[in-house]
Amino acid sequence: MKLKPNWLILGPLFIIIGAGLWGTETFFRVNLNKSFDSEVLVFHEHLFCILFTIPFSIFSLSKVKGVPKRAWSYLILSGVVGSAIGTTFFTLSLKLLNPSVANVLLNFQPIVTILCATFLLNENLGKGFIAWAVLALGCGAVIAANDFDIAQFHLSVGLLYVAFTALAWGFSTVAGRGAMMEIPLGVATLGRFVIGALSLLVSLILKGKFNSATMNWVALGDLSIIKNFLWLSFVAGVIPLFFYFKGLSKTSASVGGFCELTQTFSALLLTWGVMGDALSFKQVIAGVLLLICVYMINLNYAKANIPLRVQDGTGRNAHSH
Repeated sequence: MKLKPNWLILGPLFIIIGAGLWGTETFFRVNLNKSFDSEVLVFHEHLFCILFTIPFSIFSLSKVKGVPKRAWSYLILSGVVGSAIGTTFFTLSLKLLNPSVANVLLNFQPIVTILCATFLLNENLGKGFIAWAVLALGCGAVIAANDFDIAQFHLSVGLLYVAFTALAWGFSTVAGRGAMMEIPLGVATLGRFVIGALSLLVSLILKGKFNSATMNWVALGDLSIIKNFLWLSFVAGVIPLFFYFKGLSKTSASVGGFCELTQTFSALLLTWGVMGDALSFKQVIAGVLLLICVYMINLNYAKANIPLRVQDGTGRNAHSH
């Protein structure tokens, strides 16, 4: 049976684009970090993302009838576990670990995704999956570990935070896939930001941060700050999540987990283009090999799961032949 490239290639490509755009957020957070507490910054960012997403989601609201509760549960878990819990633990880890150490360890996140996808979504990995997966993990480690020194690695609470981050983000990929098998793209994207904002709101209230002084509402009247939030929320927030969720609607969670390994490579490419910080030869080779691995992983998965259920854009499941 002939495999159509629309989900075999474009699905992973959309996830890669989304992950790559997430890597641009550092450029927009620099000035905002001077005016806001990190958790408050992310909360305000979510509010801007919601405003951007509402116009796109209105047209999809009529298609949510009949969406099973299981899909809504997955979306809630994706927002809470991925946006709130995962990001919080990753932020905590960066306070205790060198970023290169954290990034190297996070390359094992796909293993969590595979385990969760196998048990929760019954994904069949295929015969050649393991070999390509091991190579992909190695490529991801090479890309992230260019300035990694084994002497930096030692047991600490920071490692525990990274472990929780990998668990949270690995599971979040599976939850996102579970949601996108049933929920229209616009609704899922808006729902993810709303759930993330509500989770952050609860956290801010419990920590006593939800007050005028800490929230710094007055600063939102500054045009330069608004400009930074608009860039951050749209270029590094709404657009990446649209691509990411669209890709997950056509790609297995197991494959999606490996697509996310390209985030570091995409961020390094951007740094090269903007700041002139060239990639090393081994990083370039590893990046190209990683893209090949992602394609082969998806091809093996596809052969083991024909016909693969993908979303046809109406919120219902269709078969791709």
